Amino acid sequence: MMIKLARWQVDCDVDRTSACYHQFEGPCCSCLYCRNFMAALDSAFPQDFRILASRLGIDVAKPTEVYQYNREPSGLHYFGGLFHFVGVLFDEEKTEGPRRLEFEVLSSGFEFTLSSQVQLVADAFKGNGLVQLDFATHVPWVLSEPDPL
Repeated sequence: MMIKLARWQVDCDVDRTSACYHQFEGPCCSCLYCRNFMAALDSAFPQDFRILASRLGIDVAKPTEVYQYNREPSGLHYFGGLFHFVGVLFDEEKTEGPRRLEFEVLSSGFEFTLSSQVQLVADAFKGNGLVQLDFATHVPWVLSEPDPL
């Protein structure tokens, strides 16, 4: 299915992506920051992104990777992460050397970018043509354990 997403055109296979997420158990890190992110999913992903993810077959409860950058002066924690989906990315700017992430703002406090250069591919996705969706978002500290920062 062809979809226009910000500056990209993608041909995504929603059924194959959904099947991959059905086999994928999700992130396995149990560190304090990752546990907080997973506990704060409702605030991590705005409704606009949830709709976009659904259109691509992505299960937002199963990011491939999540990492914390820092705690902002507001007290929110700035996180990044990534998802994969089965498909082909068109209109991608090819660059030499390391991949540069140029994000698109989807809504206040949430940005994303797409790339055909994929990393950390889970076994459930291997053997498929993939697109990587990197995101950046802000989440509150929701665990009962104290915020270590």
